[in-house]
Amino acid sequence: MSESFQEPEAPLVSIFPDDETEVTGAEALADAEAALLDAPTTDDDLVIPEEEPPPYARSWAMDFTVRNFQVPTGGHGPLETRGLSTLTTWIEKCLRTQVGAHPVHPDGYGIDLPYDLVGQPVETNQAATLYQRIEEALLFHPRITEVTDFESDFDPDDEWISVGFTVHTDRGDNVEMTLVLP
Repeated sequence: MSESFQEPEAPLVSIFPDDETEVTGAEALADAEAALLDAPTTDDDLVIPEEEPPPYARSWAMDFTVRNFQVPTGGHGPLETRGLSTLTTWIEKCLRTQVGAHPVHPDGYGIDLPYDLVGQPVETNQAATLYQRIEEALLFHPRITEVTDFESDFDPDDEWISVGFTVHTDRGDNVEMTLVLP
């Protein structure tokens, strides 16, 4: 059974110039630009795929009081974190890193540390400033959508601020944290 080739019903349109017509590079470029400018565009033409934010992944467990990795009892090498434990470590590290302090961090990572607030009574406007700085720093993470339920305490003699808050993620996870910032 052999089928014969059938000509298409619509005539084929050549995208190449006729052999007799000479076209310079500048003319071809101008024609292409004009064709692009004349082409109608709609919202359907502009498809921008949404990229999934990275997973929480895994990392190393940190002990921020001694500024070193946590090591398991009798183990070799640092403890590994996964999932929300990794996010919790990221949050604490972010809030202990001055914005722009280290070239390894991307622009915008970290916090404008609240040293100007330490040692002063935490008044309403100072607390609001601190909360705003924390929220801006944490919203840098692509999975964090909101930071709520702020509470703070201070000790002017020892010069520390304790801050508690809840971090909400796009996966519906909620992480409650309390940090003592020196």
